[in-house]
Amino acid sequence: MDTWTSTAHVPIENSKNFASHTFGNLRSFLVERRVEIVVFALELVNLLVELGFDLGGLKLDFLQSLYAFLHRCREGLEKGAKVFLKVSFATNNF
Repeated sequence: MDTWTSTAHVPIENSKNFASHTFGNLRSFLVERRVEIVVFALELVNLLVELGFDLGGLKLDFLQSLYAFLHRCREGLEKGAKVFLKVSFATNNF
């Protein structure tokens, strides 16, 4: 009965090996789980960084289009003000 045929019946002389073997398996299992948790956390961070870049790009596009819109509005107001000033100075109503 020196071989490991069953874990239910462990000979007395092999019980120390069985315990160290079991704790060794438990340690390797825990190490594997910790590695998987770290890998999952790194993948989550990577996903959040990529989403941040995507959202930052959308925000940049929105602000650039808003800037262009406001620039056109400001140009229109400046043209209107110039016309108003020309008319006002021409008629001396200003």
